[in-house]
Amino acid sequence: MSKNRKISSLEFDYLVHMEPCIPLNDKNGYKTLKYSLLDSIEGVFGDKWFNLKDSTRQAIDYICFISLERGFVYASPDHIASRYDIGRSTVYEALKVLREEDILVKANRSSRKQNGLGCAVHFFTIHPYFAHINDYLNLGWKPKEKADWKADEAETPCGTRLSSDSETSTLCLPSLDLEESKNIDLQSNVSQPSSSSFIKYVPREINELYAGIFNFRLRNIWQKITQAWKTIKQSILVRADLITMGSNICKRIFQVWKEKRRDNQTMTVDEMCAFAYKSAIETFYNAMASFYMEDYDSDESKLMGEAIRSIPTYENICLKVNLDYNYEDVKEHVSSCLRWGFRMLSPESLDRIIDNYEWYTTIPDSRRLVLCS
Repeated sequence: MSKNRKISSLEFDYLVHMEPCIPLNDKNGYKTLKYSLLDSIEGVFGDKWFNLKDSTRQAIDYICFISLERGFVYASPDHIASRYDIGRSTVYEALKVLREEDILVKANRSSRKQNGLGCAVHFFTIHPYFAHINDYLNLGWKPKEKADWKADEAETPCGTRLSSDSETSTLCLPSLDLEESKNIDLQSNVSQPSSSSFIKYVPREINELYAGIFNFRLRNIWQKITQAWKTIKQSILVRADLITMGSNICKRIFQVWKEKRRDNQTMTVDEMCAFAYKSAIETFYNAMASFYMEDYDSDESKLMGEAIRSIPTYENICLKVNLDYNYEDVKEHVSSCLRWGFRMLSPESLDRIIDNYEWYTTIPDSRRLVLCS
């Protein structure tokens, strides 16, 4: 491809009037394509993706969104920067990084004011339409050869100095079957070989098991697990419980991710984080309910667990409907809902839940002080 490919007015008119690659009523198709574009971009930025400002990530998401139908974007960096209140240089730098990694290919429209280059047009190389666009515009684009690819020229063999040296290798390297490593079936009671990568702010035990699988995603997954851990005010669960339960949650995420890949589907980081937070809340509540209900029979314990898990829902409804309620009013309202909704529980069981209400509430201490003032 030439350094600056100029797109004529007729060519550009043809591109903008192409039929969308996905029917307009196929929302799932659009969502799948958007996630595939975003996943490729996240893979380019790596850990830096989560260090970017929210406005910068939203700008990149906007670039993906307007490229879904026909595989290219011709919005100017000035327009994108002003839309999301970021610097124009930030947009230029992001586009440059994506071009260097072969995610985007750049061409220019013909200028209306002079006989030169006009506004830039960026094409997504992983879009289904790109092969057709590449042939139509004669871009001549080919994937860049990586530095670790083998050269096409045959190697010149070098003889050994002594015949005895050829019988013994100087260095024995361990063999690694990549296909076999992709199909690792994680077991919570079997330690996996530690990965060379180490994700910051994640415990060593979790890193050893899952750093090589989730890579940069592990930091966000663990952040959601610890966020759920902090929302539950308790004193019976210790760090060892957090590690054990967090490891099981990561294992479940990996199993779901593996099933999706088997069905040619993707699982984004946001979906992994949502799954991790929801699973963590359920796991921690179940653990606490099991601890406090050891003295009850199985049916009573099951009902008490359902009552405890319904407390956050009752609190959210109460705070949305009654904005002037303080913490004690919320507690009284939720207690009334529990007594009405779980009438089959014994009064002793309900009293025990209400007496230990501060263990199950999702209202943080700072928020409680505000509600009480």
